[in-house]
Amino acid sequence: MTKVQLGDAINDRYEVVEPLGYGGMAQVYRAKDRHLGREVAVKILRPSLTDSDQARFLREIRILASLSHPNVVRIYDLGTEQGVEDLVYFVMELVDGGMVTDLGPFESDLEPALRLLDVAINMARALAYVHRQGIIHRDLTPHNILLTAQGDVKVMDFGLIHLAAASRLTRTGRTLGTPQYMAPEQAKGEVLDARADLYALGAVLFHMLTGGPPFAADSDQAVLFQHVYETLNMPHDINPHVPEMLSQLVAQLLDKRPECRPPSGDAVADALELVRLQLWQQSQQQRLGGAGQRGLVADGVVRPDMLERRWQVRLEHGMQWPSALTAAEGFVLAGLRADCVAVIHPDNGRVLATFDATDEINSPVSYQGGLLSYCSRSGGLYAVDYPAGTAAWQDEHAQAVGSVALGRYLLVSGRYNVRLLEHATGTEQWRWHLAQETGQAGDTIITPPTLHGQQLFVLTQSGWLLGLHLLIGNLLFKAHVGVCRAQPSAAERVLLIPEHVGAVHGLDLDTFEVLWSYDLAGTLWATPVIWQQRAYVVSWSGVVRCLQLRSGDDIWECDVGAPLTAAPVLAGGHLYVLTETGELAVLDAHSGFCLHREQISNSPCQVSPLLLSGRVIVASSDGTLTALSTPHR
Repeated sequence: MTKVQLGDAINDRYEVVEPLGYGGMAQVYRAKDRHLGREVAVKILRPSLTDSDQARFLREIRILASLSHPNVVRIYDLGTEQGVEDLVYFVMELVDGGMVTDLGPFESDLEPALRLLDVAINMARALAYVHRQGIIHRDLTPHNILLTAQGDVKVMDFGLIHLAAASRLTRTGRTLGTPQYMAPEQAKGEVLDARADLYALGAVLFHMLTGGPPFAADSDQAVLFQHVYETLNMPHDINPHVPEMLSQLVAQLLDKRPECRPPSGDAVADALELVRLQLWQQSQQQRLGGAGQRGLVADGVVRPDMLERRWQVRLEHGMQWPSALTAAEGFVLAGLRADCVAVIHPDNGRVLATFDATDEINSPVSYQGGLLSYCSRSGGLYAVDYPAGTAAWQDEHAQAVGSVALGRYLLVSGRYNVRLLEHATGTEQWRWHLAQETGQAGDTIITPPTLHGQQLFVLTQSGWLLGLHLLIGNLLFKAHVGVCRAQPSAAERVLLIPEHVGAVHGLDLDTFEVLWSYDLAGTLWATPVIWQQRAYVVSWSGVVRCLQLRSGDDIWECDVGAPLTAAPVLAGGHLYVLTETGELAVLDAHSGFCLHREQISNSPCQVSPLLLSGRVIVASSDGTLTALSTPHR
C-alpha cells in the first residue's frame, strides 16, 4: 500500500477525500484540488512495483496526456510527492456518473434508446481516435468506460495499453485484460492489434443491450474458453427490445475471427448512426412512440407558434378513441370506423390505399418489419404486408383488445389472455390465461400491453393490474388499482397508472410500491406522457399538469378550457394537446406556456396526433383530417 492517508494533501495541493478503486499497479482516490477548487481523481503508483512497471506507468501517463478527445479522460498533472521518494502520481478529471452499462438493458422507446446509442457512438469514435494514435487499450471494460454526471462517456484507464509501434513494452506470453470482455486472440496470448479492442467494444455493447456480458462461467478460464470456442447468443434473442440491425452489428464485433470484425471504430459508429436513424423513424410507427407508451416522438416542429394549415380533407368515416394516427415509411395510417385502415399521403391528405377488416378499427395501427398489424372492434387480429396490402395472416377469433410490435414479435392482449406471436407468421410463442387470477367472475383484459424492460403490464375491467414476464409469459405481479380505461405508461422503473375516477398513481417497478398518487378534477381517458423525469397528465377537467416523475410534485399546470380525451404527444420540447371541442393546443413542455392554439374541427378530437415530416396531422371524429406546418422561408 502507499503511504497516502485520507486527509493528506499531496504536494500541498491535492487533498485526498476517499478511495475510488484499486488496480494491479495503482490506487485511485477522489481528491480536491486546493489551487483550482475542483474535485479530481488522483492515481498513485504502488511502491512495490518494479522499475520496469514504474517506467510503464510513466509511459501510460505521458500517452494519456497527449490525447485530446472529448470522450477520452483528460490528464491535468503529473508529479512525485516532495520528500517521498517512491510516490509517483498523476491527476485526471473525475468521472463519477457510473458505468456505461448502467444505461442498459436496451429499451425500444425513443428517449432511452437514443441516450444509449449516443453514448455507444461516442465510445466507438473515441476508440477510433485512440487507434489512429497507434494505441491499443487492451482492457476495455465497463469499469473503464464511465459516464460523467452530465451523461457524457469517457474512456479511461489505459494501464494495459500497447503501442502498436513499440510492442516490446508488453511482456511476451503474458495475458492481460478482463476475461468477460477479452478477444479470443488475446485469450490465446497472440499478438494483438486494434481489432482486439473492437471485440471488447462488442462485449461492452452486448452488456449494455442485454444486462450481462456475452459469456459467463464459474472461472476465468471457463470464460476464456467460451470466448474462443462457444457460439454467441444473439442480443435480440436475450432482449427482444434490441433491433435486429443492432444485434447483428454486435455479433460482427464479437466474431472470433479478427478479419471478420468491422474495420474500425469509425465504421462501428457509422453503423450505429444508421440504427439511430431507424429508431428515430420508428417512433411514429406505434401509438405514443413505442412499447412504453411514453408519448415521445421524433419529428417535431421548431416554431409551433408559426403553424399554419396546409390541407384539410373529409373522410367518409372518422377515427375514435383509443386509437391514434401512426405512420409507415413516411405515410399516414388511420384506422377508421369504415372497417378499414387508410394509407394517406402526408402532403395532400389523399387516400392511397385501404386495408380491410370485418369491423371498425378502434385500436392504433402498428408498422414494423414490413407488416401492418391492427385489431378490430369485434376482436379480429390482422397482419398485412405493406405496401402490397396482402394478408400475411389473420385471426378473426382472437378477441384481441390491442397489440404492440416489438422486433420480430407481436404482443397481443386478448379479453381473456395475453399472447406473444411471431410477427411474420402469427405463430404463438407463449400464452397466458387470465382464468381466475383476479378473483372476479367474467373479468376481462381491457388494455394493450405496456412494456418496460422484460416486464409487460395490462389492466382488467375490474381494476386489476397484471404484470407478466415478456420472454416466458409467467405472472410476476398483480394488484388492485381501481377501474382504469386508459393504458398505463412506463419509464425509469416507474409505471404511471391512470385511474378512471381521476387519480394517477406512480408505481415503483422494483418494489411494486406506490410512490405517489395525484388526484385530478375530472375523469381520466388519456395515457400519461413521460419525458425527462417528468409526467404529463390530462383529464376531462381540461387541465394539463406536469409532475415530477418519481415524486408526483407539481411543476406546472395549464387550463386549456375544454375536456381532454386524447393522449397528448411530445416532440421537440413541445406538448401537442387535442380537445373534445376540436382544438389543437401546443404547450412548451418545460413551462406550460401555450405557444399555439387553433380550432381544427367542430367535432371532438379523441385520438393522438401524428408528427410526421415537419407536419402536425390531426384527426377528428367526424372524419376531418388536417395537416399543419410552419412556412418555408
